[in-house]
Amino acid sequence: MGLYGVDFYTTADPINSGIIPVLVFLIQSDIIYILSFTGLFWIFTSTSALLMILKDLKWDKGASLAPAIKELLSYGIQRVPGDFGMAALISLPAIITAHLAGIKEAGYVAFGITILHMTGSVFAPIGLVFLPKASQLIASKDIGRLKDYIKKLAILTLLLTLAGLIVFEIFADEIIKIYLGKGFNDLVFIARIIMLGCLASTFYVSMRSILDAYYFKAVNTKNIIISLAIFLTGALLIYMLNGSYVILVSSFVVGLYILGILTLFDILKLLRVK
Repeated sequence: MGLYGVDFYTTADPINSGIIPVLVFLIQSDIIYILSFTGLFWIFTSTSALLMILKDLKWDKGASLAPAIKELLSYGIQRVPGDFGMAALISLPAIITAHLAGIKEAGYVAFGITILHMTGSVFAPIGLVFLPKASQLIASKDIGRLKDYIKKLAILTLLLTLAGLIVFEIFADEIIKIYLGKGFNDLVFIARIIMLGCLASTFYVSMRSILDAYYFKAVNTKNIIISLAIFLTGALLIYMLNGSYVILVSSFVVGLYILGILTLFDILKLLRVK
């Protein structure tokens, strides 16, 4: 994607993915304001980064853009289903819970997934900042250093996530009480279950950029679709058997670990490259 694409990823995306969602969530509690402010900030940072790129871009009028456009479309279009699949994996548990149990329980699930997403947002900038470095190492065929960076990033991600998970599981009552007040015991229980999936979720988030940088094929899309299919199969059985939404949430966590395991397999395959 070139230097300018790297500049774009190392400026707008880390801010959009890691800083803005957490900041807006801390200063606002109304979902309408959260979504509105998040969208406005995303537009501002992305537009600013794009203007910086265009300002420094040197246009070669004699060069044909057709090969580059074709390559970019081939690279990008096959990743679009993955974005929709991830959106479905994150949103469907609350939607299905609304049909299984009710709006209140669906709100509990949505809140738990929001906390999970915030955890992933902390690690998203790490993977995005590492993306240009990984691209450079891949281009220079310095696979040895790439492997070292991947191992360090994976260990850092898992250790920090595990520490955060332990803290949340112990102090979930106090954390949710500070934010929402008393009387949310069921929410605390659901949030604890959902947060068990954060190890798999953060590992995927920190590794996905590396897989996108190394593989032209959309391996992340493949992994997401498989995970979504497994979750939907479980959700269908739970819905047909009129099962508990707690089991549905557990099925969602299983889907996240399927995604994490598939990501791990692809990373291990990359590490075996000589």
